[in-house]
Amino acid sequence: MFIQTISTPKNDALKFIPGVEATTDGSAEIHDTRAALASPLAFRGPGIRAVFYGSDFVTATYDVG
Repeated sequence: MFIQTISTPKNDALKFIPGVEATTDGSAEIHDTRAALASPLAFRGPGIRAVFYGSDFVTATYDVG
């Protein structure tokens, strides 16, 4: 699967576009590890503060520095 990565107006976020429907369950914003474990689309790693996803994208907000 090719996943396109694009910048956002926010310097601390990247948007990932998988080219296929990411979810049919609406959208969600994940801010903590427990919530990320319950979501098949959320990911956590060093510096990632939040993950927001919609039907055709996933956006990660991360620490800049």
